[in-house]
Amino acid sequence: MAFKYMLRGYSLHFRSCWLIGKKMGRKFITIDEDKEVIDGLTAFFAKHGIKNDNALNISDAKEKISENNYDAVIMEVVLSGGEGISLAKWIKETIGTPLILLTTLTEAVDTAVGLEVGADDYIHKPFDTRVLLARINSLLRVYKNSSHPATNPHIDLLDSNANVFDIKRRRLIVDGRDVTLNSSEFIFVKTLLENQGKPVSRDTLYKAIFERAWNPMDRAVDNIASKLRKKIEMYSDKSTVIITVRNKGYLIPEGTFNLL
Repeated sequence: MAFKYMLRGYSLHFRSCWLIGKKMGRKFITIDEDKEVIDGLTAFFAKHGIKNDNALNISDAKEKISENNYDAVIMEVVLSGGEGISLAKWIKETIGTPLILLTTLTEAVDTAVGLEVGADDYIHKPFDTRVLLARINSLLRVYKNSSHPATNPHIDLLDSNANVFDIKRRRLIVDGRDVTLNSSEFIFVKTLLENQGKPVSRDTLYKAIFERAWNPMDRAVDNIASKLRKKIEMYSDKSTVIITVRNKGYLIPEGTFNLL
């Protein structure tokens, strides 16, 4: 009898999750040349009320992304012709949608480059579909709580000395110029500014960005820091605002940015 009620409770819980997903009407796209992976994800997402389109090649992916509005993009980082990284860059430049890379342990370099061009997260194959969905949901919450309005009444963009981090509007202003941040970069800067003047460890930054434990062999945090410095250098000489503290992590000096 207890087992019967346990199954009934599970069924009600599952139906509740399905209805929530269906009500939300979420829509993902998976880009992978492995049809087994695509079919498996499509079936799994369907159980949660999520529609999952699929693309087996780059041209198909670009066509569908151009014609549809997706809440998240899941893609294998290595595609035929070695164009996976180029596709990832195109996706981030085309749509403001979370991008999650699927990788194998032998694709560390491609994963690092993928993060540099704007991918928000990655997961190693083989993976647990529940973990993948949890990470997507986490990214969607970050995107939902962040907005990108064209103007900010609190900032005078004509002021060449304006150095501001606007958390609510997810904007970094350096010398009066907007520095575009993806999700990972936003969390990186936010975490450092919450500890202005104090070094923040790679472990802490990694957990804040990816919501999982850091592997010392993983260079994702360093890649994010490097890309941010290059972005800042495009607008000013303040590349040193992100300082590497040996054996301790990174810091932004106190007073560097005004916080809104």
